[in-house]
Amino acid sequence: MNKHILIIPSWYVNSYNKLSGSFFREQAIALAKNKKLKVGLIAVQKIGIKPIINTRKLSFKQNNYIDNNVITYIQEYPYIIRNGKLAEIIQLKFFKKIFKAYVAQHGLPDLVHLHSFYSGNIVLWLKKHFNIPYVVTEHSSAFFRNTLTPFQKSIAREVFEKSKLNLAVSEQFSRYLNEIYQVDFEYLPNIVNNIFINDNEQTSIKNDFLFINVAFLDKNKNQTLLIQAFYDAFKINKNIKLWIVGDGPEFNNLNDLINQLNMTEQIFLLGRASRDEVRNLLSQAKVFVLSSKFETFGVAIIEALGMGLPVISTKCGGPESIITSKKLGILVENDDQKSLTEALREVYENYYPYDAKYISNFVAENFSERVITQQLIDYYDRALRK
Repeated sequence: MNKHILIIPSWYVNSYNKLSGSFFREQAIALAKNKKLKVGLIAVQKIGIKPIINTRKLSFKQNNYIDNNVITYIQEYPYIIRNGKLAEIIQLKFFKKIFKAYVAQHGLPDLVHLHSFYSGNIVLWLKKHFNIPYVVTEHSSAFFRNTLTPFQKSIAREVFEKSKLNLAVSEQFSRYLNEIYQVDFEYLPNIVNNIFINDNEQTSIKNDFLFINVAFLDKNKNQTLLIQAFYDAFKINKNIKLWIVGDGPEFNNLNDLINQLNMTEQIFLLGRASRDEVRNLLSQAKVFVLSSKFETFGVAIIEALGMGLPVISTKCGGPESIITSKKLGILVENDDQKSLTEALREVYENYYPYDAKYISNFVAENFSERVITQQLIDYYDRALRK
């Protein structure tokens, strides 16, 4: 009899944001390829006022559909109330309704997989009322950044303590959560989408040497540091370029900084891009750069490595579990402009020893769909035996 796995993501692809939680979707689809698993997914999505205003759309219907063999139930609702306890009551009310419809059609799951503690009230309710065991994968950098409220911390503790198995997406993050909550955490990275496993079709742009950063534009991603370091390293070499891909609240500030430094011919803000567009942009670049202050994993790093690009990254939590060899790139001190400037110069001046095929194979052997889904299935088996 097939094991029935129900996935509960704390954020997910929705009608207001097509990229949100895309890695949860990719993992679910990868699991559903296993014929011994029945995979469902229920996402109860809080939609804030800002995306509603930006899209000028007000639609909160329940959507049920099959997504590449994943039984998918989505409920979006406006998120206006900031009171933590009241917000959870509202979220749980929506979940109960959608779960009733799900069970009537597909039966009770054998195991629930929660992605991040933010929807922990749901798995606690399922365990209490249906005795359904659950596992957790924690992704949130809020633990590193110490931005959780006391109420959130208490929910997280209860969720982790009652879970059959706790996973985190980097080795450093696993150790950190273990120390804070005194419960066992094991390391399981995210999957890299197969489109980012390169066949070495890299294309170069004229005579330019291109660095690229793909990230949300905010204080944590710290593109200000990257722009300043790039300026120090290459302001006199017009053939060296930097593309910054993404959107966010820092866009205007970063644009102003580029203008102030007179770097508009070398540094370009390209805005938000789809997965296919990101892949195309990576295929034209030479080196990926991450300047974040905190990362629990680093999906963008894995995607860049999969395309054969060496990576320069700050030591910010997740990348230390990925950049484990000098053949893959360089780790620099966090929020250190001088170190980042030196690393940019070093990789530019010593680029040719990097082997794109070796780098891409490293990703295929450690982060591919086949490798990670098998590890995850093994974890499910362990949880169900406990």
